[in-house]
Amino acid sequence: MTTGAWTALAVATAFALANWYSRLRHDRTLQYVTKPAALVALVAVAVLLDPADPTRRAWFVAALICGLAGDVFLMLPSDRFVAGLASFLVGHVLYVAGFMTDPRRRGRSPSRWPSSPWWSVRSRCAC
Repeated sequence: MTTGAWTALAVATAFALANWYSRLRHDRTLQYVTKPAALVALVAVAVLLDPADPTRRAWFVAALICGLAGDVFLMLPSDRFVAGLASFLVGHVLYVAGFMTDPRRRGRSPSRWPSSPWWSVRSRCAC
């Protein structure tokens, strides 16, 4: 990891700890600052890494941003549950897309990945 990525990870850790503290104290104002800030710092970690594959990093950064949007939607005082749920769904699809860019997986069907969740689902439902 680069020095910048380590620094961003330390900042993310500090915000995550502050977020846990905000939950213990029931301090919504602090939570509204620390929860998204922790994820913004994790996005910074992903951006500051020196990846072997920049395309893969782009998928993961986009997924993290969707997770940030989902967190913000669920924190809002108005009912934004569906928007938050949709953000998390899109984020998880983006994570899958990022994992599928792994050069060791290219040209292989997801059903042939024994360690993947697809294998687990497929073996349980006999699809």
